[in-house]
Amino acid sequence: MELHDRIMVGVRVPSASSLWSFVGKKQKNVQRHEINAKGDQYVFIGMAGTPKAIISWGVGKRNAESTMDFMHDLRSRVIGQPEVSTDGFHPYRMAIRDAAGGP
Repeated sequence: MELHDRIMVGVRVPSASSLWSFVGKKQKNVQRHEINAKGDQYVFIGMAGTPKAIISWGVGKRNAESTMDFMHDLRSRVIGQPEVSTDGFHPYRMAIRDAAGGP
């Protein structure tokens, strides 16, 4: 992680997306006391287009906090506005506006 933090800065306009996975069991089978440790998890990925280098990444629940953390980390590493592909997940709108000054 330290090497990644030193090298992956000042990158020009990467794209960002996420992929779904789960830990232990699918979300529909998670009991209330397991909610933070098991169930749906998302891998947020910021990738440089042509070289496919991963500029920023994060793993966590698909919520406003994880989305905001990812967008702030991505924004701290890139020059210009990152291109974000999403399925319309609402927290991206606020996170992009806050971290990248986007619409």
